[in-house]
Amino acid sequence: MEQQYFKEKLYERMWKLEGIMNKLKNYHDLKRAQYRGLENTQIQAYFAAMALNIKRLVFFALYQLLQILI
Repeated sequence: MEQQYFKEKLYERMWKLEGIMNKLKNYHDLKRAQYRGLENTQIQAYFAAMALNIKRLVFFALYQLLQILI
């Protein structure tokens, strides 16, 4: 019973994470590292994640605004 619950949660986490990683890879140039070194690569990943979060926040705010206006 408990094992089935964890399998379902793992599956849910995987499909949610796959979409986010796909966006980061395809639209924010995380296919290959732009810079050498672990620290520089981590900085690139952090900035890409920030850009994605800002985009999501803007779209969410616009959606909320449209819901109020309609």
